Amino acid sequence: IAVIIPLIIISSAVIMYVTMNNRKMALEDARELADVSAREYANKIKAELDYEIGLIQSATFLMEDFSSKPFSQLEEIFSELFIKMLEKNQQFLATWVSWELKAINNNYNKNYGRVRFIYVFLNDIITFQTDSLDLDGDDTSGIYYSYKQSKKNNITNPYWDNYGDGKDILMASIIIPILNRKESFCGIVGADIVMDRFNLMVDIIKPYNGYAFLLSNDGTIIAHPDRKLIGKSFYDENYQEEARINISGKINRGESFNFITNITWDGTDKYVSFAPVNITQIDKPWSLGIVMPTEEITARADQNFIISIIIGLFGIIFTAVLVWILSGYYTRPLIRTTTVLNKLSTGNLSDIKQIPYKSSDELGQMSQALNTLTANLRKIAGFAIKIGEGNLETRYKPLSDNDLLGNALIKMQSDLVTTNDKLAESTEKAIAATNAKSLFLANMSHEIRTPLNGIIGMTDVLKESGLTKEQIDYLNIIDMSGNNLLTIINDILDFSKIESGQIELENIELNLRNEIVQVVKLLDNKAHRKGIYFKTEIDEQIPVTVKGDPVRIKQILINLVNNAIKFTKKGGITLAVSVIKSDTPGITIMFRITDTGIGISDKGMTRLFQSFSQTDISTTRKFGGTGLGLAISKRLVELMNGEIGVESEVDKGSSFWFSAKFEVSATTKGEPVSVADSQGSSGHKKLSLLLAEDNVINQKVASLVLNKLGHDVEVAENGKVTVEIFMKKKFDVILMDIQMPLMDGIEATREIRKIESESKSKIRIPIIAVTANAIKGDRERFLEAGMDNYIPKPFKPDELEEILQTTVLSVSINSSKT
Repeated sequence: IAVIIPLIIISSAVIMYVTMNNRKMALEDARELADVSAREYANKIKAELDYEIGLIQSATFLMEDFSSKPFSQLEEIFSELFIKMLEKNQQFLATWVSWELKAINNNYNKNYGRVRFIYVFLNDIITFQTDSLDLDGDDTSGIYYSYKQSKKNNITNPYWDNYGDGKDILMASIIIPILNRKESFCGIVGADIVMDRFNLMVDIIKPYNGYAFLLSNDGTIIAHPDRKLIGKSFYDENYQEEARINISGKINRGESFNFITNITWDGTDKYVSFAPVNITQIDKPWSLGIVMPTEEITARADQNFIISIIIGLFGIIFTAVLVWILSGYYTRPLIRTTTVLNKLSTGNLSDIKQIPYKSSDELGQMSQALNTLTANLRKIAGFAIKIGEGNLETRYKPLSDNDLLGNALIKMQSDLVTTNDKLAESTEKAIAATNAKSLFLANMSHEIRTPLNGIIGMTDVLKESGLTKEQIDYLNIIDMSGNNLLTIINDILDFSKIESGQIELENIELNLRNEIVQVVKLLDNKAHRKGIYFKTEIDEQIPVTVKGDPVRIKQILINLVNNAIKFTKKGGITLAVSVIKSDTPGITIMFRITDTGIGISDKGMTRLFQSFSQTDISTTRKFGGTGLGLAISKRLVELMNGEIGVESEVDKGSSFWFSAKFEVSATTKGEPVSVADSQGSSGHKKLSLLLAEDNVINQKVASLVLNKLGHDVEVAENGKVTVEIFMKKKFDVILMDIQMPLMDGIEATREIRKIESESKSKIRIPIIAVTANAIKGDRERFLEAGMDNYIPKPFKPDELEEILQTTVLSVSINSSKT
């Protein structure tokens, strides 16, 4: 009794509360359904109108692009455009454009007068007409003049028209102004769209046996299940509700709203929900309304309410009887299980004894299950302890498929094993991804450098072909653009290699003074051509020989000196090199490049060493560059255990400096170096060359360059042909491309070295790799295959000549020693 009476009271109160709330929620859900449906279908109508406005909008962009063409061409171009638009969009009844004459006729200087194209799709036939209007002045009372003044997109309120065939059609017109880049009015593009298609959309909207309808901005009924109402004013038909609620005002403001009304066409109460159709770039929204009978909504809610009450009452009665019967039977046996459960709740498994209850009823089964649970928890605890100790080989047999805890631990054990396997697999994938990126960089380098080699090489050849000064100026522009593109490619590849950790610095012996001399030779003429000086100041304390990476030292110096030349108009640049710290066996050297250029602001200096960045956008436009040079230099300096920085003042100049640590390999000090010391000449020997190259353009460029250098050239289009020619003739050098069909350059080199080793009469021939591949490991791969040197595309004639002469000399000396 103590349980049942409170149970009945509480359950009754809960059931009444829940059912009342369910009824209220059912009413709210029905209204929400109407609101959501209205918004959903309003968005669908909006999307369809936005698409049509977008089509017309795209035509206005074309109007602007083609407005400078002769009128006859305009008529031909846009006739085809509007005809296709009508054919592919059946919702368009007509398309038309009105152009201001002054926008398409440079000789027409009046602010009025227009020409009009009209395309009408009627009875499956497209008709066209054109005419000229307002030639004597603007019709300020006409609708065209209002569009001319407002310059806004518009969609007209629906109207009836028949295009002269006797059948009225409800339609609306989309009006899009044509504005040039100065926002001046150049005309309008329009389309007449059919309204009947919206009836199909609203016919399918029937929540709670209701219906939907579509209104234009002025309240004209566009679509309605009762077709007799189409074209009429919704406000006139519902003038009382218009006066009470101000429906027109809410629609004009694009609001969502709803209300209940008893003034309807059939005389019954209705729930009405409106959702705006906010057409993009149009100031006058439409609205979609949904009407639902309130009787239908309340009837369903009341039915659910009664069913809930009945089910609740049966539940209370059944529960009361069941509690009455079972309470006495279960109370006593449950006391014995309470002690066990209390201990289990504290995690105490060691002090629990088995429950002696042996009956076969539910309490007996519960006792037996509790005994089994206790024993199983002890096993699971032991299993978990072993897993926690890292013993993944231990085994546990679950009681059944429903043993969630045991199976969870087994799955955890399995997941740990899988995780270990995946870690190993992830390591392999990371290595594979790195290799894939390297392959991508190689392919990208090859595909870009190959045509660039043709551009730069042929430009150098053309410069020597007796051209006029104007033609040489043009070629200089091409040459400068090609070299700028090559600089960008090199910057991007270097940056990518640095970001992926693929770049490693060499640590070889180098003459630092000679490396500086090479930088001076490369850039001194560039400075002189600009009318500025370029001088060097080298500390006498700098050793003759140090250990480091000569390529990367020159790369940093060239980048910084190039920047100084680029941003200096008068005065000049000074490259100063000095020792700032010397301790056996290392030495720290400071390189400082000072110019008298435009300088850098404090704000600009904060962005200098960031990737893809220059001091400001105007600098990028004026002087060009990728914005990667300083970022790459910073990374390289850091790899050399050095620092990089800048001191600058606007309009007075800048001083970029960086330090680098080297190993000292000799104590002899060098002599001072000047620009004059960098001049010199090397011996020239006429050579017989075999050029292995599959690209026809590169064949032509390389042959012309080599012939102008005084060498004889024979071309082989792939590695296989190269080997065949090598076996028949004698050459001084082979220039070997890497990527070729049938047999690539590496395979061909190995075949040639094999032939030389097997033939006593064959003397080792120098082989130079000429390739567009330029990533880490390429040089080592080429040398391992048996090649003697390497030059990347694109190359300059003097670079190629130097490689040829030094390689031939080096191979000749080594052969004589052997």
